[in-house]
Amino acid sequence: MLLFDIFYVIIVELKNVVKRFGRVRALNGVDLEVGKGITGLIGPNGAGKTTTIGIILGLIRRDSGYVSVYGLDPWSEGERVRARIGFLDENPVFPSSMTGRRFLEYAARIYGVGMSSVDRVLDMVGLRGSADRPVSTYSAGMVQRLGLAHALLGEKEFIILDEPTANLDPIARIRVLELVRRLRKEEDLSFLVSTHVLLELERVCEEVAVMYRGRVIGQVHVDDIYRNLEFGYYILEFAGPLEAREVYRVIEDSDATIDGRIIQIRYGDWLRIRDDVLHYILENGISLVSLRPKYTAIEEYYRRLVGEMIEV
Repeated sequence: MLLFDIFYVIIVELKNVVKRFGRVRALNGVDLEVGKGITGLIGPNGAGKTTTIGIILGLIRRDSGYVSVYGLDPWSEGERVRARIGFLDENPVFPSSMTGRRFLEYAARIYGVGMSSVDRVLDMVGLRGSADRPVSTYSAGMVQRLGLAHALLGEKEFIILDEPTANLDPIARIRVLELVRRLRKEEDLSFLVSTHVLLELERVCEEVAVMYRGRVIGQVHVDDIYRNLEFGYYILEFAGPLEAREVYRVIEDSDATIDGRIIQIRYGDWLRIRDDVLHYILENGISLVSLRPKYTAIEEYYRRLVGEMIEV
């Protein structure tokens, strides 16, 4: 047994969970484990992610199967479960005339949470300086952070985020992801992040689970993807098309294509000629902007899993 396995703490566990809505079978025997850390839940529309989240929160009753959240049944012990886990919806909406602080104070009273928790969560999400402004003056990123503060009220240990960067501009997306990563590190919080933007998961996630047609078809630690997965293609990006064409002449007998400043080359060919190409680039002073896999690790893993299922 690995040391990692010995200290691995399971927060959420689903075994063979089935859920039907009329004739539609939304979940078709879901097996899922979510431990401490940041876990990504990915899959196409209709895969069952939202239904799975509803069952974990105790808002949807499963038809059959086993569900445990911190050792509790979320349907029959929902209040105890929701005292420990928070939830941020894709599009949080708050009273626009209220200040951020006022809204959180109302929510704290409803939840039976002390007012000291309001200042604590405002500090955690970086909104203390804007807490007394009306929500109507908040940017989309600030509204999202207010939603996260709302999810954190009380003594929460595990937060579920549903498309946390939806409708945000690139800078706001980065800030939200950095906030999640910081809360994981500094506050020892754990997260389940459901999103379609796989590139963003690469920034924060330690583990990823892939859903397709009501089942989890793969779950893996991100480090294991890098250790065990061969990437299909690599991308070489140059400062301009002239540099790209010069390097392409060196490798055109390989399985490579060129498009402007970009050369795409099959992974196996790249490994074979890598040293020669890099030596040529250095010797001739060519500006190589970036060298990367065509897909990120999570994108490659997802593409292969879902692609195989579609082919079947």
